[in-house]
Amino acid sequence: MMIISRQKDQIIHVSDRGDVAGLLADNENLIWIDIDRPTEDDLKWLSDTFGFHDLALEDVAKQRQRAKVETFDDHFFIVAHGVKPGQQRVLDIIELYLFVGANYLVSIRQEPFLPLDDLLKNRSESRYLRRGPDFLLYAILDMAVDTYFPAMERLDESIDKMDRKVLERPTKDDIERILAVKKQLVFMRKHISPQRDVINALISRDFPVISGETVIYFRDIYDHLMRLYDDIDFSRDQLTSQLDIYLSQVSNNLNDVMKRLTVFASIFMPITFLTGFFGMNFGYIQDRSPIWWLVITAFITVVAYGNYWWFKKRDWL
Repeated sequence: MMIISRQKDQIIHVSDRGDVAGLLADNENLIWIDIDRPTEDDLKWLSDTFGFHDLALEDVAKQRQRAKVETFDDHFFIVAHGVKPGQQRVLDIIELYLFVGANYLVSIRQEPFLPLDDLLKNRSESRYLRRGPDFLLYAILDMAVDTYFPAMERLDESIDKMDRKVLERPTKDDIERILAVKKQLVFMRKHISPQRDVINALISRDFPVISGETVIYFRDIYDHLMRLYDDIDFSRDQLTSQLDIYLSQVSNNLNDVMKRLTVFASIFMPITFLTGFFGMNFGYIQDRSPIWWLVITAFITVVAYGNYWWFKKRDWL
């Protein structure tokens, strides 16, 4: 647990959480409490000190919550999502739980969140704390949303590579890759859609903690989410087109194989007809009349080559 307090123009790191109750009594102070992997004792302390609702704390304990915003008497509760940096194939979603009051913000996560850790380590939180809890909330939500962009860029690169491969030489593995990426896009959209509703609520509804100046910044986050939403829809359309191209290519390849087999069958069909119609016995003909054997063999060769040349001329081979 890390506790940071702004007292007048000073930023102080509080080492004893027992001092928090006294700091909250002065409305001029601003407190930011960040908790990584909260214990039952931490949740009980939050309930006793801030009076957070049991249902909100239950959401924190159970995890796997949908992005949402809930309003209580003197504070509001937000569930937000971000993407764990560095994920190459499977998206790993990180949940952030935020309690925002008139002079405090409590951020809770169940695992390290690199952007938030960097914010704490670099001590750059001071410029956010000096603007108030609403601007600090904006900074945290903005960092969470920004983690989606690198993940989206990696998915776009994968889609572009598959696009070229499907056009050049499709294989059975391509359809599995297409469906896997499509599943990740659906997964990302599942988390972005409710988060967009959360930001829209912060913009459109009247939250006393959020000033009119900070609403503009939340609109910027909303624009980022709309951009991500549009990118996901565009990428899904690309994958649908790739799937159609793959099925078309497979069908074309099958048609080519069937065409070649049909051509070769057509070449041998007149030969089979000639030999079958006359009931030829090559051993008998060769012994009784070698000349006729040579004539028939030459005639059959000419017929076969003539059929081959005709099919080749029409570009059926």
